[in-house]
Amino acid sequence: MLVRLLLVLRIKNAETTSFIISNDLTERKQIYKDMKEIYSKRSATVHGGRNCVNTTLLVKAKSISYYLIYGILNNEELMYLNNEELMYLNNVNDLYEWTLNQRFA
Repeated sequence: MLVRLLLVLRIKNAETTSFIISNDLTERKQIYKDMKEIYSKRSATVHGGRNCVNTTLLVKAKSISYYLIYGILNNEELMYLNNEELMYLNNVNDLYEWTLNQRFA
């Protein structure tokens, strides 16, 4: 059960991040792949006690974090949400649902 939950979280985080950061399909696929790797290594370190994070991965994580924050702050759809709509974005799952709606709208 826990393993399945962690896999779902890894995929949701990767999808949400890639959607917010880029509009380009190739870039989104690369960000998705990188995020899954980052989340897997994070989980292995936190839950398994194995430190398998290298400098290259840390640089990728820092870069993606920067672009994710920038993407959220500069996303036109998010900027024009009214207060009522913003009240429903309380956590990562809400943001994931918002990106899912944007993808299928």
